Amino acid sequence: MVTIKPLTTHEIQTDIIEAQGTTIHEPTVESMKRVMSDAVEIQKRSMKIGTETRLKILAALGELWANRNASGEWDEAKELLAASTGYSRSLIDEEFKLVVEVFSRKNLRAILDNGLIGGSETLDGFKAINEKEAIRSMPTGPLLIISSGNSVIPPLIPTVMGLLTGNFVVLKPSLSNVAGLSMIFGLLEELEGYEALKECLFVSYLRHDSAAYEYLLREAPFGVVNFWGAQPAMGIIGAKVGENPHHPRYLVNGPLTGFVVVKEEHMHKAVQGLALNIVLYDQQLCSSPTQAAFIGSKEALDSFVEKVGESINLIGASQPITLSEASNYTLQGVRRALLMKGSKVVSSRDQSNPWTIVVSERKSRLGEAVQTFPQFNLYNRKRFIEIIRVEDFRETIELIEKLPENPGWAGVEKVQTIGAVELSEEEYNLLAETGAYRIVSLSDMYMRSPSEPYDGVSLPTAFTYRVYRRK
Repeated sequence: MVTIKPLTTHEIQTDIIEAQGTTIHEPTVESMKRVMSDAVEIQKRSMKIGTETRLKILAALGELWANRNASGEWDEAKELLAASTGYSRSLIDEEFKLVVEVFSRKNLRAILDNGLIGGSETLDGFKAINEKEAIRSMPTGPLLIISSGNSVIPPLIPTVMGLLTGNFVVLKPSLSNVAGLSMIFGLLEELEGYEALKECLFVSYLRHDSAAYEYLLREAPFGVVNFWGAQPAMGIIGAKVGENPHHPRYLVNGPLTGFVVVKEEHMHKAVQGLALNIVLYDQQLCSSPTQAAFIGSKEALDSFVEKVGESINLIGASQPITLSEASNYTLQGVRRALLMKGSKVVSSRDQSNPWTIVVSERKSRLGEAVQTFPQFNLYNRKRFIEIIRVEDFRETIELIEKLPENPGWAGVEKVQTIGAVELSEEEYNLLAETGAYRIVSLSDMYMRSPSEPYDGVSLPTAFTYRVYRRK
């Protein structure tokens, strides 16, 4: 039996609940009210220790994590995380390495300097913008961050940004990633002299019908509620936050997906990158490619698909996954339905690497199949992509813009990430007009630069407000 307890320096009482083979210590409403009553004062203390000290603390946490990871101390925990998330052990290994990048001092500094008007200096005092005027960045919090369950990295980044900008942060993880996030931030307990930052973080799993969760959404004095996920939770939580008398901002990340553009003349350069991004996180990231447009001939597309399949065989073999009997039955049904509708289906025979590439002509056929098998929605598809052959770039733009209307992508707001090999400046601008947030190299769609915003928003800006001064 796994036991989950809140991670906090505050004295709290909890109720003990058994759910899904897990013992959950859930904070009481009264405990959360006491914690939140002190949050603003704690936030002020964090601001006083200065940005450089906060950077130093978080960078030290990253170094400690890297040392523990290299020593093999986390190996048992990695096995548990692989079991709870459904991801392969090798993917968990890669994610643990990415955690180190999140806490890189250089990256954290770049995020602040690129995300805040006036840079990181504005967190510590007023910075002049001319002879008479100056601005300062102040924490908007307390913050409530509601995590999705697809990885530890998405909730880790806003939590770190919240702490770095001087906010008091309440993090509500999902049941699948709470252990990983608790492991990471639990290392703060081992860093001496860093109490001012430790007390700014409260991490706790809360059930959807928890009384404490209801209090946080409807009554607690938050400045920002940052939700990562999809419908129906997005709408339900938004309605509750709308009733909160403190009127916190409601910042939503998701539900989004990825799209790939492949030109025949560049197809050999696209094989490896597409295969890698199909396998990584089993396409559960908002940047994961779930549909692609191929601009070229049928013969060239057949050759491209064959090469991509060979590459997925190699990459996916090192990251085995298991489909339930019901999921496998649905997958086979969808494949047959697509064949009957005129699409070509190329798939794996390896049950531990069950990839599928659907080749459609000029328009998507997947939506029709999903209407027959509604359980085969975007979040239940793994290593599955539809590649649509089109004649020109204009048709590609139409596919991207119309993707949210496709029943196969029900609930998706729009395309977040577009991956490509080579594009002209005119093509970049045409893709920008589709509403996508990111246009990146196909080979590393999953990677984020410290310079880029999240879904069109700078997190340091979202978690602060600017105070204007004029003499």
